[in-house]
Amino acid sequence: MSRLYLAPPDAALIAELRELPGFAEHIAPQPPTPNPQPLAIEYERIFGRNVYPYESLYVDRELMLNTDAADRVVELCAASGYGIPARTAGAPDHLGIELGLMAHLLDLEAAALEAGDILEAGRAHELQVSCLRTHLSAWVPVCTRTLRS
Repeated sequence: MSRLYLAPPDAALIAELRELPGFAEHIAPQPPTPNPQPLAIEYERIFGRNVYPYESLYVDRELMLNTDAADRVVELCAASGYGIPARTAGAPDHLGIELGLMAHLLDLEAAALEAGDILEAGRAHELQVSCLRTHLSAWVPVCTRTLRS
């Protein structure tokens, strides 16, 4: 999900999505090498001109990028050892980054459980709860309602 919000889908991502239940039925059958250009145009229309997927625009009074909300995301990323992708445009509180952070935290918990490290698994779980309560649930419902409009 993170990759879907960070950039227009390329041919490789489209091919991956065709293999995933829940996505495959929403992707029109195409030739073996899909043309990502129409999706790139739609991505720009939605996220470049209409719905800006940044937490700070939904929760901070300034209604600008790189405000306190972005700083809080950076702090949570640092606490969890998540490196913000270098190619990301805008600000660190982008929906794609926050979804990537959540995926990272889920991976941390799974790895800790597999290693039998209950304390680390609990720490990763607490960071997940923080990401969900403090960030994602505070603004993503409004953003997704805006996307449906």
